[in-house]
Amino acid sequence: MKKWIFIVLAGIMMTTVSFTGISASVQAAEEKVPAPAEKSLTDAQKAELESMHKDVLQREKDIIHKYVDYGVMTKETGDMILEHMDKRFEKVKENGYVPPRHFGKLPHPHQKPEPRTND
Repeated sequence: MKKWIFIVLAGIMMTTVSFTGISASVQAAEEKVPAPAEKSLTDAQKAELESMHKDVLQREKDIIHKYVDYGVMTKETGDMILEHMDKRFEKVKENGYVPPRHFGKLPHPHQKPEPRTND
């Protein structure tokens, strides 16, 4: 008898928690959060981030070179990847080492798109 009471109470608690979570997520979805203000970095911060990005880029390039040396990929494929990595680094540098902001531009992959109206 105690086991059944426990199961019923656990079910009621789980139902309550799930409905509370659903209403909170619906409420959060309805409230549009404004995008954060654009931030700019100081020259010292940019220099530190540039150094870190260069270190990461060099390590990734070393890994690609090892793949080519071990025969895992062809030299042409390795060169293509290295070229793409250099372009990506230049784009990061052009953006001042601040990651791009996509808030409000793209829907979340798990959200259903809102129906379009012909207004």
